[in-house]
Amino acid sequence: MALILIQGASGYVSAQNRHSNKDNYHFFYLSGGLGYSALDVQHANAVSLGNMGGLVGAGYEFRRTKFWLSLGVQMSWQTSTTRLNEYQFGPVPGEDIFGTATRLHYTFRQQDEQRFSQMEVPLLMGYYYHGFYVGAGFKFGFRSIGATVHTSGDFDLKGDYSELYQPGLVDNPALGYGTFSYSTTHSVDLALNGAVIGELGYDVLSTVRTRSHACQILKVGFYFEYGLNSIIPASDKAEHITFPNKNKQGKVDATHPQVMPYYYSKQANEKRVAPYLLGIKLTYMIGGSRTGITGTWHRGCQCYE
Repeated sequence: MALILIQGASGYVSAQNRHSNKDNYHFFYLSGGLGYSALDVQHANAVSLGNMGGLVGAGYEFRRTKFWLSLGVQMSWQTSTTRLNEYQFGPVPGEDIFGTATRLHYTFRQQDEQRFSQMEVPLLMGYYYHGFYVGAGFKFGFRSIGATVHTSGDFDLKGDYSELYQPGLVDNPALGYGTFSYSTTHSVDLALNGAVIGELGYDVLSTVRTRSHACQILKVGFYFEYGLNSIIPASDKAEHITFPNKNKQGKVDATHPQVMPYYYSKQANEKRVAPYLLGIKLTYMIGGSRTGITGTWHRGCQCYE
């Protein structure tokens, strides 16, 4: 009986050593997340309002002795809204609807709805202990996909006839003045950009008992990212307001100025526009070590043993 107990204990210790956390563990993962996204801007006349953002990705994670490192590829998308303070434009030489020369004055109210999508490479490293984990790293965005900005709003149009017969601004609708709306969608590009990223969470499968050789991990955690540089290309910015513009009939129309997205106009200069995201991220991983064995009960991943 003593020999049997000794042999059993030796076999148990050997099995434990063969799948200890001192082994190298390799995993393939799929991930996805949703949260709150917005733009960190440095423009005094612009207010950024957040909306929904998210990501989907796949990659590889390495684990050994409570250390982990992951590298992957993902697509992220972010939506946000920028509202501009009311601003003036003009005077612009023009004519009223009767052909009388005047100087046109505009008062604009503008809102830009940004939808940015980009391919990215995230790199994370950190510490795990049983089911808990924490990590930080960097991601690099290298290709924009279907990024658009919807620009809309309205403007007040008035005429100045002070050089002819009447001082002050005229807003008589009979002369073609009043309040008009506009709405356009622009396809835009994103600059190459980087961001710091981080995760903090727990493996919800860490307490599930199994005999499987393969380790399965489901991480549920808090995720954040913050851009380090502006996502708006610095070159080739257009004029914010282009006048005169032509209507659908090809005639010059003072009520149809071309309004560009604010951050993509020369008026925005070279100031920084950086995105950030806060949310919940799920990551499913499957893998193991070359020394792992089947038939031995363990909790969650064998890397926790």
